[in-house]
Amino acid sequence: MEQDIGIVLATIDLPAEHRGGFHLGDTVNFTFGGNVVHLFSKETEESLLSSK
Repeated sequence: MEQDIGIVLATIDLPAEHRGGFHLGDTVNFTFGGNVVHLFSKETEESLLSSK
């Protein structure tokens, strides 16, 4: 199941060729520490990562 998402990322560490942005349909791979991720349900606005 495909879904569109929006991500805000700091671009200071991007290679120079990517600092101008990406195009619709580009494949983007990235890694990050779990302590910097905040995922929320669009419907409920609740965290998808909370441990209940």
